[in-house]
Order: sequence, then structure tokens, then C-alpha cells
Amino acid sequence: MESGEQSSGAARYKAYTWAGVPSDIAGQNLRPFVWLNSLRFADAPARAQQLLSLAPEDRVAYIWDVHTTSGNANAIPFDHDPADDGVDPVSGLRFPSLSHEHGIANVSQVIRQYMQILKDAGATLSSVLIDYEEYYNRTAWGLFQCGQTWPFARPCAQVDAEIRAIENHPDFASTILAPLQLRGFQYINGNLRDSLIAAAPAQNRDLWDHMIRDLITDQLNRTFRDAVLAVFPDVLVSNYQFTAMNSVYTIPNDSGWHWYRNGSLPPFGTAGGPSMYGTMSQFIWLTYPYTDYLAPTPFHALLMEQSDLRIAQNSDSQALTPWLADRSIASRFTELNPSYPEPLCYYENVLHALASGVTHFNLWNPDASSSDAGERALNATLKEFDRIIGGAVVAHYTQEILDPHADFILSGFFANRYIYRYTPKDLDPAAHIVEGASQVSITSGAVELQFSGGRIVHIPNSLATGGAWIVSPQPVQIQSAAQ
Repeated sequence: MESGEQSSGAARYKAYTWAGVPSDIAGQNLRPFVWLNSLRFADAPARAQQLLSLAPEDRVAYIWDVHTTSGNANAIPFDHDPADDGVDPVSGLRFPSLSHEHGIANVSQVIRQYMQILKDAGATLSSVLIDYEEYYNRTAWGLFQCGQTWPFARPCAQVDAEIRAIENHPDFASTILAPLQLRGFQYINGNLRDSLIAAAPAQNRDLWDHMIRDLITDQLNRTFRDAVLAVFPDVLVSNYQFTAMNSVYTIPNDSGWHWYRNGSLPPFGTAGGPSMYGTMSQFIWLTYPYTDYLAPTPFHALLMEQSDLRIAQNSDSQALTPWLADRSIASRFTELNPSYPEPLCYYENVLHALASGVTHFNLWNPDASSSDAGERALNATLKEFDRIIGGAVVAHYTQEILDPHADFILSGFFANRYIYRYTPKDLDPAAHIVEGASQVSITSGAVELQFSGGRIVHIPNSLATGGAWIVSPQPVQIQSAAQ
């Protein structure tokens, strides 16, 4: 066995976790976040000591409640500052507007002050994660389609009042409506409700949703990114599910496609935070022609996740720190519907992401829903990647956009030799691989993969049996299979 197929000892590839992990894997490839919830100044010295107890690369801080509280008991979320409210001219009710300038100024000051307390105590940070998802409530589906089921449920009368309040805000005409109209938005009957309800042109809703994402990204950057970087300029700052996407790339997953087709998504922070949960429910969003060849199967969920990852890698130079869900959550959270019901695809999702250049993940493993078995399985899968690389310097290179018609996934990198991860659609790699004395050949559908001088590497006790490792002194040659 070559040195590159042995563990180098130290954990290089990690997942930072929402909650704790079993004691028998503590300090291995899974490491807990340091929670900075509420950013209470009185708690900052203790959080600084907690950070200082960790290796510098493991000082990952997490702020979950950015939309509910911040600063101290008297503080308010950046997007719910009463000074930024709009007022419904009919009912007199107040609602948060789309402009948050007062909230941004107040909360960014709190964050910068909190970060300075940490720094003054001698602490450093490697990464700051936030979880802001409230923008969904301002999309055309989240706000303007009354009568929707959770999480967008609200009475139609409230929706109408909130729409009027948004339109009545002093900033609406100049900062929201005018730019939208320049891009082709039709302001039907002079009101937003008629412009965004289901009967309105679909392009209106797409333009609106893209504007909301652009607007919120800018607001989050000014509230969080700039405040953190003012104190810790080299920190990775990311938000859950905010990742730069360039509209020039084909998106085989139509879920969220409305974000992209009217322009690229701008980056938040200094790192992307895509979720790679592999939810089967994403297939309900697919439209023709994708429905012809992307059946709702675990492999296609895997293919779609890896496709989105490659698109993000090609769209921007930001580092990516994807989110994973604990494997056991698949069977416990029905809204995930479920996530990777096939465990083999869960492991392949992790290994292909690593083989495409990801160096660490964030793991959603809330105590009430996750399992020790799931955490141990992820730890073992990360260890497998450490083992296949050993202590070699890694150069990642396979980040090409995936073909949504493909019946296999191939990812690879160079670490003293070429190393590839191959996963076929049927999750049975042995059925497709022919290993000769000096070559490995793989036939998948109409494609043949040739690895000159290659050989299969078997990792003892691997859980990831749905794919295979191939090492080769030469890059793979891809050609049409003989008919």
C-alpha cells in the first residue's frame, strides 16, 4: 500500500458541528462550533477563552439568531428595526419594509464591538457562520401568495396590508420599483399585489425574487461581513445557502432556478455556504425537459447536489463550506422528504465534494434529531479521504460542469498521482470496472473511462461502497464506449 493510502495522523478534512459529537470520536474529524448567539457583551470573555482552547484552524463561530435578536436584551434584528418600517395607509399597521438602513447601522456596530472584545482578549477566528433565511418571506411565493402552507402561511388580509406598507415606504419608488422596471418588470394596475400574484407574468416574480436576493445579500454584507472583517480581516464569513452563482451555466436543478435566470447571484461574505442535504423534495420543482431524464432517485439527488457545487466553484473564486445534514435526520424530518434515503449516496456526496476541492463542511446535527451512528459515519468518511491522500499536497482540478444526463459521477485531483472517485448510477462500481495488469477500464452507459497504469484502491472497512477509488500516474482518458 502506497503512503498516499495511509492516514497521515492529523485530521485534515473536517466537519464543524452544530451540536456535540460522541466522546469516542471527539477531537477527530468532527469539531463543534463555538456559538455566539445573541452576541451579549457580558458573554464575550468566556467565548474568547473557549476559542483560545481550540487550534487556530478550528475557531469556527456560529451566529444563528441574526433575525431574532442581536447585541443585548435591548437590541433588535437588523431587518426589524421600527425606524425602517413601512405603514399600511389603509389599516395604519406597521410592517418591516425592504429598506433596513437603521437596523444595519445598529447591528453592525454591535457585531464590530463584540468582535473587538474577542480580539482584545487574545482570541482569533478562522470562520464566522450566520444563518439568515428570512429572505424567503419576501419572495413572490413567500410574501405575495396568501393561503400558502407552512412556512409561508399568513392570512390574505395581512398579506395585502404588508404589500401596501412596502409600497408606501419612502424608498420604494426609487430603490425598488424603478430598477425593477428598467429590467422589464410590469407594474400592473399600479400595485404590487396584481404584479406578483399567480396570474401575473412569471417574469415579474422571477425579477422580484432576484432583486430580493441581491438586496438582502448587499444588506447582509454591510451588516455582518464588513463588521467582522473590520476586526478579523482574514476570516471566512458565510451564510447558510448563500453562494455566488453565474447564470451562464446550465442549472439542471430547477429548484431555485428563478434566482439565476435573470442574472448571476452575487457573493455574500468571503465564502459560499451551500446546503448539500440531498433532499428528495427538490424534484417537485423540476420542469421539462429535466423531468424526462432526472427521475426522483437518490443518485439523481446526488448528481444535482454535485452539479450545483461545480456551478458554484466555476462562478466565483470564493471558498465553499457546504452544509450537510446528519444522516439520521433523513428519517426524522418529514419536510426533508427524506434526505438521501440511500446512505451510500450520502457518503458519495461527501467524498465527491472533497475530491472537487471542499476542505471542510458544516454539519447540522441538532441533538434531538441526530444520531451518534450518523456522526460516526461522517467521521469515518472524512477519515477515508484523509487516508487516500495521506500527507500529500493536493491540487484539485476536476470542477467541470456535470452533464445532467450522466449515469455516473467522476471527481478527481492530483496528490503525487491522479486520484479519482467514481460513482455509477446503480451504486455498484464492480459491475462496471475491469482492472487489468496495467490499466483500469470503466464502462458506464455510452462512456468508457481509461486509466493508464491505474489501479483500484480499497479502503479497509469503508462505508462508501457505492463508489470506487482509482489512482493513476496519468489523467483519465474519456471516450465513447464501443458499441
